[in-house]
Amino acid sequence: TPTILLETSKLLLFFLAADFLLLIILFRKKEACHFLSGGNEIIIAGLLFIIGFSSYPLLSRVLYFGDDIFYHLRRVAYLAQGLKSGTFPVKIQPGWDNNYGYAVGVGYGDLLLIPSAILVVLGCTIQFAYKFYIFLTNVLTALISYYAYKKISGNKYTGLLCSGLFTLMGFRLHSIYAGATVGEFGAYTFLPLVILGLYEIYQSSKKQGYITLALGITFTLGSHVVSTLILAIVIPLFCLIMLERTIKKEVIQALVKAF
Repeated sequence: TPTILLETSKLLLFFLAADFLLLIILFRKKEACHFLSGGNEIIIAGLLFIIGFSSYPLLSRVLYFGDDIFYHLRRVAYLAQGLKSGTFPVKIQPGWDNNYGYAVGVGYGDLLLIPSAILVVLGCTIQFAYKFYIFLTNVLTALISYYAYKKISGNKYTGLLCSGLFTLMGFRLHSIYAGATVGEFGAYTFLPLVILGLYEIYQSSKKQGYITLALGITFTLGSHVVSTLILAIVIPLFCLIMLERTIKKEVIQALVKAF
């Protein structure tokens, strides 16, 4: 059954990609050409380079050893077992502690691991599912950081530069390929949203940043509890440093809404 599911999933993804290309070529060619003009082609090429450069070690046939890799490979495997049993969300993952199970997801959020667990359910190997998780975080980190820093700077090229610096910074790549700190580098994906939310609350004339801030913190919590604890310390310190602006009525209201 896993083999049938896997082959069916491969065919489904292939035909979806083919249909998407045919849609662009046959029915949306003018819109696509317009989108790729005006410098957007540079942005797309830059983002593809950032994603490709941060992901090229995944082309290896083996997994690079990381400090926490065996722990997190078990998380993927047991999360998949929980999904197979019909449980969602999986709070008590089977397999741990002599098959009594353990609430791993309470300490480590499983938000970004769910797609990888689904791949295991469909018949993919644990190794492929883990590599997919890394690739997914690289894609999301590049896109989210580009969006956030483009909004902050008001310039798409500055946003691209900041996306490259953030996604390719040595500490993040070390966490991925040497530390295998899955929760940690998963949480990095959403930190630019936290920065953007605070910027919109304190600097932008639009005081809707509380939505962005709340989403950034929530997604961080869904990936890594320790990173959320750090935010719980850093954000109040930031508010104290910016006290002159923090005490403004609209800023206080936005922070309360985000909380």
